[in-house]
Amino acid sequence: MAIWKRFALFFLGIFGKIDEADGNCVLSLREDFGHPPPMYIRDGGYLEPNGPNGTIVFQSTEKVLVACPGHRNHVVIRYGNGTKIKKPSVVEAACLSGHQFKLEETSVPFQNISCYSASTVSVKRTKEKCGKGGLYNIYGVGYEIIDKFYSLYDACFNDVLMTTYFVRHVISPLNIYTQRDSRPYFKEGGLFKTVSMSSIYKLENQKATFDAILGANEHKKYFHNRQFLSRGHLAPRADFTLLAELRATFQYVNTAPQWQRNNAGPWAALEDSLRRHVGRLGSPVRVVTGTHGILTLPDQHGVDREMYLHTDQNNNYVVPVPMYFYKVVQEQGRPTVAYVTINSSYNSTIMDSLRFCEDICGLGHWLHWKKSRESFCCLYHEFQQVVDYLPSLN
Repeated sequence: MAIWKRFALFFLGIFGKIDEADGNCVLSLREDFGHPPPMYIRDGGYLEPNGPNGTIVFQSTEKVLVACPGHRNHVVIRYGNGTKIKKPSVVEAACLSGHQFKLEETSVPFQNISCYSASTVSVKRTKEKCGKGGLYNIYGVGYEIIDKFYSLYDACFNDVLMTTYFVRHVISPLNIYTQRDSRPYFKEGGLFKTVSMSSIYKLENQKATFDAILGANEHKKYFHNRQFLSRGHLAPRADFTLLAELRATFQYVNTAPQWQRNNAGPWAALEDSLRRHVGRLGSPVRVVTGTHGILTLPDQHGVDREMYLHTDQNNNYVVPVPMYFYKVVQEQGRPTVAYVTINSSYNSTIMDSLRFCEDICGLGHWLHWKKSRESFCCLYHEFQQVVDYLPSLN
């Protein structure tokens, strides 16, 4: 689609109404998409909302690729009489009008186009290095369609400690509208060797590992009142729109152990506030979300010990519990800011000393965290002096 046409549709989505009578196709996120959900590629990128209230608008004859990546997967067309026809794993659909699209010589409602099974997420190692000294690799996470890989986000992964340092993605202004579905299972994406991440995150394993590090029954000081270490999303599912995209966030490379009190508290408030801010801003925002440091807790003898979730086959601790979670937000025309939460409420006696920058959260910005010693905000140049494995952001 020409750039001027895309902007015209976007501004109509904010200020006006798009009429199906003009030959456009107007699709509702909640009603007009098939299940199991395909991937959709328009103009070389993932399909995004561009109309009023998160609708997706096509001009008459405009085309979209519909893809169902995965072994033995294929597109399925369902007809009104209940007949289902298998198609290849990738087909091209063209807007006729309303909800009707043309596939080959057939006209069908767009919602009647689905996949045979859930699309397979791909985790691809790139040529880019990351981490201090460039010791680790950047992995793209997305979908492979006709031998082309479409990345949704990418991750800097330490395959020795089995931890992700940061994830990069873009939040678009109309991504405040998302499809709804049940939570899928997390996948390992071939990055975690012989370690079963689903077993590592089980509560009983968390308690046993804490006791192994801190001493017998020491876990009782930390695991109570629904407090446990959750799979903390780095690029959250709600930052994306379509179901197959949301499902791609359920990769362990996109997680780190996060106390549930933090995950459901200040961190959730940050994610929600950022999406609303980008929606008001009306332009995409680049985000780097990551972890820093390793949480320490005193053992039964009062000695601070670094906390992990697993001991590997060589008796090395892996999957560290981060001390910090952060989100670096880069928006045009404003200073780049890092929003940081301390991933513990158990270091209360030293909480103030864990802050490492001048806190600028109260400078009239879009985020208003509840007053908390666990959360603070840094200008990026000051943040980078501590978290020194991040690239310079222009």
